[in-house]
Amino acid sequence: MGEPTQWNLAGTTDDAAIVPLARLRQGPGRRRSRADALVATQDGLIEGVHFRLDYFTPGEALTRCLTTNLSDLAAMGAEPVGALVNLGLAQGQNRENFVVELADALRAAMRRYHFTVFGGDVIRAPALTISVTMLGRLVAARALLRSGTRVGDAVYLSGSVGAASLGLKVSEAARRRKRPKPGERPQDYPASVKRLTNPRPRLKLGRLLAEEALATSCIDLSDSLSKSLLLIAEASGVGMRLAFQQRWLHPEVRRFYRGRSPRELAEVALAAEEDLELLFTVPRRKESKLMELAPRGLIHLGEVAERKRGVTVQADDLSIAVTETGFEHFVMRMRRFVMASGAMLLLAFAATSLMLLMLAACGGGRGAALPVPPVQQPQVEEGSEDGSENEQGSQSSMGSDMPTIPPPAQEPAWVDPVWGIPYFNIEEHYAVILFKPEGWWIDEDYPIDDNTPPWKIHQQAAIEELEARGFGFTDFFDVYPFGNPSYRGRSYIASLPERMTFLDAYEELPPDFPCIEHITAHAPADFSFVD
Repeated sequence: MGEPTQWNLAGTTDDAAIVPLARLRQGPGRRRSRADALVATQDGLIEGVHFRLDYFTPGEALTRCLTTNLSDLAAMGAEPVGALVNLGLAQGQNRENFVVELADALRAAMRRYHFTVFGGDVIRAPALTISVTMLGRLVAARALLRSGTRVGDAVYLSGSVGAASLGLKVSEAARRRKRPKPGERPQDYPASVKRLTNPRPRLKLGRLLAEEALATSCIDLSDSLSKSLLLIAEASGVGMRLAFQQRWLHPEVRRFYRGRSPRELAEVALAAEEDLELLFTVPRRKESKLMELAPRGLIHLGEVAERKRGVTVQADDLSIAVTETGFEHFVMRMRRFVMASGAMLLLAFAATSLMLLMLAACGGGRGAALPVPPVQQPQVEEGSEDGSENEQGSQSSMGSDMPTIPPPAQEPAWVDPVWGIPYFNIEEHYAVILFKPEGWWIDEDYPIDDNTPPWKIHQQAAIEELEARGFGFTDFFDVYPFGNPSYRGRSYIASLPERMTFLDAYEELPPDFPCIEHITAHAPADFSFVD
């Protein structure tokens, strides 16, 4: 990382970076870019505030900070260029293996997301502190902002939400309890933990939305979904009418909250944060083009309405007014705490005065009281984090003539986001890998130059690389997805390396192997097979 590069002529061993301005317009490889503006963003993480080393490795913490910044670039439609990385190391963290892990994570992110490091600093700090400033480039006239949406536009999410919040919930539970309850262990929700520690910024989709002028507004979900919806609505001066569907939520989140009402699930989705998905709006006339260019995994939420309608979510027959939930910065929390404390004191004073007046009206003597019917308190399971009811206990306290509520239908273990096929059982250590046809890179927006490894481009080279990493390839078949003869790819049934699950492979392989089109649990039934 210290050597000079095409983006930093000085390398990282001098006092400052030298960025050649001519590179701003030069695209990857032999292509030219029309970029005429730099985009700058900054974010930071502090151990004990934003993450804990109980369930983050140092490398994962750095990766999380880098991808948070990259997600900001994705929300603007920008392509990453380079980063300044500042590290604050606590006492004992300057040991070799700790620093090497941070360096390895930085190199891996640079390779995966194609940016360079301009420089940075390493200092002593009370706790591990990571601060990243990321630069990107774009065509200023095509930049995605929060303020461009219009009434009638469609509202979309780039993917399901809630996984990162669930990953944090189960990781924190494991840290506090040491022996978490069955069904609440981190290993029961591997994709959610992975989304927390190593999320994937939607860089390619963001650039597509900008370059094809598809989106009228865009924001990334580093904050909660509810806050992001309100930010776009406020910036654009509009309202929104949304219709909740369970597919808003990641399959593991639906499994964790199985049996909850649609309203409760909608509230879980609205409070979900740190998923780094993109929330964006698209004019109706451009929806077909959006589906043609970026069909995988997009979720339609609803439509943009007039401002006076507010932002609402329909869940069954209930209309939920969206209010801000999720993380609040310190100053705002303190301000609300002071206001709430004052309001509580006034409320307590008013309640006391009212009680004295009512007691006086009832006679005021010793033993005088208002007639209050007895209330049975629901049974709360001991040690429950959220105070949720113990179902068995609450049922036993009800009358015997209460109707019996049937158990909820079985939730699938995973739903393929491309084909929408539910899988109730997953072979954890097998996956079906669909490769793109040879020549795919001619039409794909992927930077290829003389240094690009063959396994990123060619199917056979990718198979050899995966076999070297412990994958085993058995059967294969040629496919026409949905019977489309214009697209011919080849799928392989692959056994996975030890300690890698299907969900790990689904999350990790496509970004690292651009020649992989899709990964699913097993061959979908609506493929047309070719002899």
